[in-house]
Amino acid sequence: MAKFPTTAKRSFGSPPPLEETRGNLAAPEIAPAAPEPRSAVESTGRKTRKKTGRTVLFSTRVSEKFDREFRATAEKDNLLLTRLLELAFDAYRQQRGD
Repeated sequence: MAKFPTTAKRSFGSPPPLEETRGNLAAPEIAPAAPEPRSAVESTGRKTRKKTGRTVLFSTRVSEKFDREFRATAEKDNLLLTRLLELAFDAYRQQRGD
């Protein structure tokens, strides 16, 4: 079994007398109010995620230029990257006559 060095114990001394605590020990403990719930767009700055049925991970490496242009096109047309990829693949298959 591994032996770990013991850490030095900190001694804070005895607690102050009740008279010196300004009443904070006798005050009731009140939890802070819960913050107002924020929408997903407010909290992340992104759209809320929807179930799309896309469950398979598809990963590849591309050049920085391609990535920049692909993302800019998706943003301009308000598309998800996956949707733009699907549209591009559909266009490629139509061009080939599949």
